[in-house]
Amino acid sequence: MLNRILPITHTSREVHFKMTGINYYDDDFLKNWDPILHFEQNYFTSIFKVLSKLADQQCLVQSVARSGGASGLSDRAETWEKKLTLLEDCVKSLNTVQRKWIYLEPIISNGSFTLEQPRFQRVDQDFRHILSEIQQDTHVAYLTRIPNLKNNLTNCIEQLNRCQAGLDQYLQEKRSNFPRFYFLGDDDLLELLGQASKEKVIQAHLKKLFAGIYSVFIDDGFLKSVSSVQGEVVTLKKPVRITNNIEEWLNLLNIEVKTTLKSLLIDCLKDNNPNSYPCQILCLSEAVKFTIDCENAIQNRKLREFLEKLKGKLASYSGAKVDEILGLKVKSLLVDIVYYIDVVEILIEKNVSRINEWHWLKCLRFYVGSNEEAIGK
Repeated sequence: MLNRILPITHTSREVHFKMTGINYYDDDFLKNWDPILHFEQNYFTSIFKVLSKLADQQCLVQSVARSGGASGLSDRAETWEKKLTLLEDCVKSLNTVQRKWIYLEPIISNGSFTLEQPRFQRVDQDFRHILSEIQQDTHVAYLTRIPNLKNNLTNCIEQLNRCQAGLDQYLQEKRSNFPRFYFLGDDDLLELLGQASKEKVIQAHLKKLFAGIYSVFIDDGFLKSVSSVQGEVVTLKKPVRITNNIEEWLNLLNIEVKTTLKSLLIDCLKDNNPNSYPCQILCLSEAVKFTIDCENAIQNRKLREFLEKLKGKLASYSGAKVDEILGLKVKSLLVDIVYYIDVVEILIEKNVSRINEWHWLKCLRFYVGSNEEAIGK
């Protein structure tokens, strides 16, 4: 269109135009007009270029309509302006429908969200029909040739909004069933719900749900072990089967991780081999042992001997040559032992002789209960 609007005269205050005779559906015009609409991977970037060019054309028509030398073209300019406005509305609505459709289609088609499935299927059918019409000629201007396009797109948007409202309620129910889903945004949660059995998706989002889990090992549909960001691996006592009911198997994973760590703690209290247990269990085991040994030392009045024992352990850990993962464990143990030494020195300074004295009771103490669970006091 820009090439078909020719300047006539220039004055100091305005530029006058005349518009040559153009048939809106003239093939020559359509060939010379650059914006082309394709539904490909680059659609979302090209749509902004299309809208930008439409805006340029609208400004051009408005300039012609308001120009002092275009009084005879006002009717034609008004017609063009209406057509360009209709085109802009259709392109924006089409973009809105496609974005909402792409957002909703995976989760609904997967069967995880069936409540709004009939409504979405009707929209899907209408939208695919519109796309088939567009595919016949991808020129932007041909959008106005599709019968009742604007109303159909408006109806699609309305129905998709209803699907979205139902989906929001669905996500809220999922989060109520598994509160850790609150750690995920809607997009991440939709991806996880829609592709709950795909290992790549599980690996991407599981670390957002569980702070201590960085990756997992999945074999033959079973989750068998979890790993920390440092590379520590904890093999589950009972592998968790991955199913489409994601909140169910995530709850099972949560329970199984706790059960496995609980079992490892009991084993570590007997073994205490740093290579065999994760850092969390080693530090907790050390805290339980410190509580027991310290209370024995208080009751037997052997706090000074216990202090020397802790200092000897500190020296042995400080001089140990270890690999990277074991080194992280040793560093954590060193920090805890330094704290234990400070506690014992305070107990000696205050001349504590009973375990019910304030200076001992104010310290953080760990015990293992009759149900083999760690208790902090």
